[in-house]
Amino acid sequence: MNNRSRFFISSVLGAVAIHVCFVACSSPTAPASVSDSGVMNMIRDVINIEVPDANAQVDAGPCGCPAGPAGPAGPAGPAGPAGPRGEQGAVGPGTVSYFASQTADADTSNDGNWIDVPGVATATFTTTATATMDLSASGFAYSLAGANGWANCGYRFVVDGSPLAAGNPAVQVGVTRPNFGHATPWTAMDRAMLSPGTHNVRLQTARIPMSGDGNCRTPASAARMLVTIR
Repeated sequence: MNNRSRFFISSVLGAVAIHVCFVACSSPTAPASVSDSGVMNMIRDVINIEVPDANAQVDAGPCGCPAGPAGPAGPAGPAGPAGPRGEQGAVGPGTVSYFASQTADADTSNDGNWIDVPGVATATFTTTATATMDLSASGFAYSLAGANGWANCGYRFVVDGSPLAAGNPAVQVGVTRPNFGHATPWTAMDRAMLSPGTHNVRLQTARIPMSGDGNCRTPASAARMLVTIR
């Protein structure tokens, strides 16, 4: 019942009560116990039945009525669409290997001028903990020009932009011009410790000081590199 209805009913009941009391008091047979204070108490009792306390705190809904209890939860909605593919995870425990093959000629003519061997670089990889990395590479080389046509050629590994072995060659070989002899095979090996994170490995070559007047060439597809992480 809203406040307006309660006020209307209270007014009607109050009027009826007052009328009854006046009739009773004016009747010659009214009992002596009926007094003015008794009449007022009767009126007050009737009014207090329906008129709520003005200071009472009542939670009202949108229409002014007290809010009812919460209803039951509705059914679950349909599943949303799948999210985008996440990034590749880091390398876990165990052994992982990467292989790379040379894609173009690598020619060096200036002493100590290290260049990348084209194509011989691993894909970037990530380690989650400290790891041991074993590196191996092999191929062949020969000399290009010069009167006597020989040179010393070196090869080294570069990890995360820094050469191993303090920049010294992992291997160096003496080579001659093809018409003076055969191409010279070579093999290089090294090892490094990796901290957790992202890493990259490259193979480089250079003409080594104290060479003859020849240049160093590692012909296309001659070099191979294998990187093993454990």
